[in-house]
Amino acid sequence: MGKKRLINEYVRKKLQKLRQEKRLSAAEVAHRLGVPRTSYVSMETGAYNLKLDHVYRILAVLDADIMDVWPQPGERTELEVSRSHHLAIQRFRLNEVLSLSNSEGGVLLARYGSKVSVVMSSGLSDYFVDRLAYYLQDGELYKPGGWFRLNGGVSGYYLYLRPETVPKHVHAVIEHYLTIWACFFDSAVLRKASNDR
Repeated sequence: MGKKRLINEYVRKKLQKLRQEKRLSAAEVAHRLGVPRTSYVSMETGAYNLKLDHVYRILAVLDADIMDVWPQPGERTELEVSRSHHLAIQRFRLNEVLSLSNSEGGVLLARYGSKVSVVMSSGLSDYFVDRLAYYLQDGELYKPGGWFRLNGGVSGYYLYLRPETVPKHVHAVIEHYLTIWACFFDSAVLRKASNDR
């Protein structure tokens, strides 16, 4: 089973459980979504792959948040059994952001004091990614491009997307993922930065 399919499976089970906890029938949720009951049931049972916009529409009907259905760092599930699988999920999240924002590429950088490291990137040349890291190391943000950041004391995570305009509805997803990435990558990045000093 592919990574996207595994995540789809996890999220749809969580949505189904959440719907049942709220004591709503599939028909009620379908009606509120404005879709046929069979379409909604197909999404919930896995016959139809969920897209992120479907998930957000369903969450709105269920009065819930993405964190209620998305795998969380440290959660012991069949999805997250090894470090390499964790990393694959984080790369999937980066590519999801690129897809939602129609960006041609992006990079997640970690900064600890004056040290900057590339955490992961997609769709950008190694030369350009290194250039972004050097700019950030000098305390500057390369322009043009869209920057998002999550600071935590002396460390911080910076997401660069090309192009600089990112639809407003994607900002919440990016902020959520930055928090997840900070939790997931922080211990390894801080350990490496401490060893480099």
